[in-house]
Amino acid sequence: RTLVEMEGSGFASILKVVASSPAFGSVAAASAAGGGGSGGGGSSRMMMMPAGGNSSESSVVIDHERIKDLASMYELFSRVPSSVNHLRDALSERIKIDGRALVKDQENNVAPPAAFVKGILAMRERFHAVVTDAMKGEKKAQKRMKESFEDFLNADARAANCLAVYVDELLRVGLRGADERKVSAELDRVIVIFRYLSDKDVFEAYYKNHLAKRLLGNKSGSEEAERAMVSLLKAECGYQFTSKLEGMFNDMRISKETAEKYRSHKKSLNNAVSNDARDAENGGKPVDVEVSVLTTGYWPSQNVAPCILPPAVKAAMDRFQKYYLNTYTGRKLSWQTSTGSAEIRATLPPQKGSSKTRRHDLSVTTYQMCILVLFNTRDSLTLKQIRDETNIPEDELRRHLVSLCTPKHRIL
Repeated sequence: RTLVEMEGSGFASILKVVASSPAFGSVAAASAAGGGGSGGGGSSRMMMMPAGGNSSESSVVIDHERIKDLASMYELFSRVPSSVNHLRDALSERIKIDGRALVKDQENNVAPPAAFVKGILAMRERFHAVVTDAMKGEKKAQKRMKESFEDFLNADARAANCLAVYVDELLRVGLRGADERKVSAELDRVIVIFRYLSDKDVFEAYYKNHLAKRLLGNKSGSEEAERAMVSLLKAECGYQFTSKLEGMFNDMRISKETAEKYRSHKKSLNNAVSNDARDAENGGKPVDVEVSVLTTGYWPSQNVAPCILPPAVKAAMDRFQKYYLNTYTGRKLSWQTSTGSAEIRATLPPQKGSSKTRRHDLSVTTYQMCILVLFNTRDSLTLKQIRDETNIPEDELRRHLVSLCTPKHRIL
């Protein structure tokens, strides 16, 4: 135990140096941290370790000179097999200490969810290098490493939520334009952390919520990456785990086909649909709607009552509903206005010193659309008036009003 716990040159001390290597790009700081390496050289050579053990472009700094020191100590301890347990204990303790520090930072809002997951990924790469290179990849050390990660990651649902948020950011923008090799490497790294989660259903619930927002908002950076992630989850947990996720993709595919058929249907009617008096609010032109028809049970449940829509929008929805129910008999549609979006053209008053009105095309939520349309006929409204005329839930109404009144992009 003396060789394990010795200050400066013990196994635990060297392991701490390896574990606390600086972030990518901080090689100079890392060399200073490793100034007392073995062999009397006084410097520690840094090398870049590809994340996930392959050619991913996301890398962490690995102090391979110090890992050689750990390997030498491991060989020495291996001559008395029972003593190797001390090294495994030191490895486990280091992982738990560093992991709990990351969890504490997340609890105190020091680090956002994505930074927390990146910290876990960097930890895993460094300790994987220790187990693989210094401890010869022995099964017992691998098992202790796995158990140690599981110990702090499963303290609560925080890790599952953070991992779902990290994947959401990755699939929105992180992998946009990436080639197949990079997509595969990044998703493989995510799955490594996913395996440490004991209650994978918690992750699935968070993941499904984020996936629904990406699909309905058309925010996915790559459909191939989305399907690759679901395939990896299916390989890990089986068909039952991903059946609802796959059902969501299927719903979106069928919705696109339905939308195309509905457009053809409207063309065949010529201008007959414009006879609805409610379209007068839109200059006599029918509002174009694209409807995503979702299967109850696949998607996150929404127990929010529909808001009161502008007459022209309601007319367009009624026309679609009539077409859909005539085409697919025996079905029922329940509108989820809380998840919709709209594109509207706004004519705003001139700015100070100008007589020219401003015209902008706005991409807004359905709730924001309902609020803005009220101001077509009035210059001011109270919160109660807006609530009564839109039926938008109080919390959502306040949130959407604030977003429309922000100084940087003020509309109201």
